[in-house]
Amino acid sequence: RSLADQALGRPTQPDYPTLSSPADYGLSPYAGWTRQHWDELASVILSGVSSFFSPGRARVRIPGHSAHGLQTDCLEGFARSLTIAAARFARGDDSEIYEGPSSADLIDCYRTGLLNGTDPTHKEYWGNISDYDQRIVEAAELSWCLYVAREYLWDPLSSAEKDRVASWLAQVNGKKTVLNNWKLFKVIVNAVLRTLGQPHSEQEF
Repeated sequence: RSLADQALGRPTQPDYPTLSSPADYGLSPYAGWTRQHWDELASVILSGVSSFFSPGRARVRIPGHSAHGLQTDCLEGFARSLTIAAARFARGDDSEIYEGPSSADLIDCYRTGLLNGTDPTHKEYWGNISDYDQRIVEAAELSWCLYVAREYLWDPLSSAEKDRVASWLAQVNGKKTVLNNWKLFKVIVNAVLRTLGQPHSEQEF
């Protein structure tokens, strides 16, 4: 605990994992952090996330306060953690994550979740996208991940599976958004759909 926390009677924070990578203040003069630190931190985060996947892998329920309702929060947990995993997939890193005595293949987890989350008949379906919907944000993140890790998340899918994923993402088109960076989210989705050879909206660019 910091002195300020002690003085104000704040609760003790949980212990955080200590990174073992050596600091390099020549390369990183302020923090001493290098790429090794970020790689190690990514492994720590993904190891933690792996224990919160739902049975169908489409939801990652991170403990804590609900911001957008359980269904969307779980989609957010899936999409936000995938942004870390997708970069590692694209680099060809080992996708197996160990949590205690068990292990999980993250490529399989996220690809399975992607298919179930975009399947309206599956109980873990992410739901339809509406105006001012947080799903618009997550659709942009998922699109970026498909682009970055296309070889692992997109290319192995069948034509029918690709159509289903693309159709869910394309629900952002025509939806109202707040007048800020949300406008960019629909651009990202359509740019990726165009790159993947899927139906998209030129009007959203």
